[in-house]
Amino acid sequence: MIKGDAAKRKKASWIAGITVFLGIPSALSFGVLSGVKIFNLSIFDFADYLTSNIALPVGALFISLFIGYQMKRIEVQKEFESGADSGRSLFKLWYFLIRYIVPIMIILVFLKSTNLI
Repeated sequence: MIKGDAAKRKKASWIAGITVFLGIPSALSFGVLSGVKIFNLSIFDFADYLTSNIALPVGALFISLFIGYQMKRIEVQKEFESGADSGRSLFKLWYFLIRYIVPIMIILVFLKSTNLI
């Protein structure tokens, strides 16, 4: 075995182990940890809130900004049109939406889901 592969395997094992370990409190929030509350939510509900209302909208915002402003337009267009007959005619509209409208809408969804508006 190559030394670098062993280091990668060890790092991946640690990451997987820590991820599983962090999920244990959520599983126990229906039993042993049922009395533990974070912002008046059970551990499971708090993790669900973080995932649904914060992580997903923020991830979607980053993806839309990355596609709209970091990726080369020609590469995005090639991917958009691959395997589609009507891809060429819809790309301009889709690209406009992904750059200007989608980020604003995602921010509004995020603000609404976190009760900031």
